Amino acid sequence: FIANIPVSGSGENILTGGMGSNYPFFYAHVGNRIYYSMNSGNSWVDRGERPQWYFNLQNSFNSSNINRDLIFWGGMEVFKSTNNGNSWTLVNNWWDYYGNEATKLHADIPEVRFFLDPEYNEVALISTDGGLYYSDDNLETVQNISMNGLGVSQYYSTYTKRDFPYNVYAGSQDQGFQRSIAPGEGIFDFVQSTSGDYGHLSSGDRGETIWCNYPGFTLYYGNPVMGDGSLSLDFPGSGHLWLAPL
Repeated sequence: FIANIPVSGSGENILTGGMGSNYPFFYAHVGNRIYYSMNSGNSWVDRGERPQWYFNLQNSFNSSNINRDLIFWGGMEVFKSTNNGNSWTLVNNWWDYYGNEATKLHADIPEVRFFLDPEYNEVALISTDGGLYYSDDNLETVQNISMNGLGVSQYYSTYTKRDFPYNVYAGSQDQGFQRSIAPGEGIFDFVQSTSGDYGHLSSGDRGETIWCNYPGFTLYYGNPVMGDGSLSLDFPGSGHLWLAPL
């Protein structure tokens, strides 16, 4: 036994930390509050409420391995503190991703994890619902390493055009409506037309146009080859399924 954390409640708990210049440091998330110790857990300071709801209880809350002042929180977005939890800044809004997919974090953050390279430089890997990101400057900038060659899409549905050139369309979880035009042979490359969750792809004209469902509405692509010309219709009533059959 070392010391009690001065909590006023209980609930969902996470402990993280690292090794500072002289002593281990720790951060504890208890209930919805964050506590900090700079002296191996001998004393603790209440840093207030977490900046946002968490996405993944075990991995969305993490600190640097070597810098006691750096702490990160992953919810819908990533928040960063450079003063051991006294204040927080947003890395980027979730909507900043659109049009900046290579350099802005996608929404929903199941993990923020730090690693030391052989030269003892610290790098971060940030898991999102839109793929994996890398940072070597404490998330001042991030790089999407899932743009090419890394399978990060979970497919709900696919549709292949019935006639040449046999375009393939896909509806994915959080990676949106995707298209592979005149794919040929081998592994297909897909381009994301729009982000989101799409499933139950179907067509009444052999793939010249595409229908699909999103949670809450039906989407019609009049020009799926270019990924534009879409129209939507909200689901009628209430209590419908997440991705209702089409």
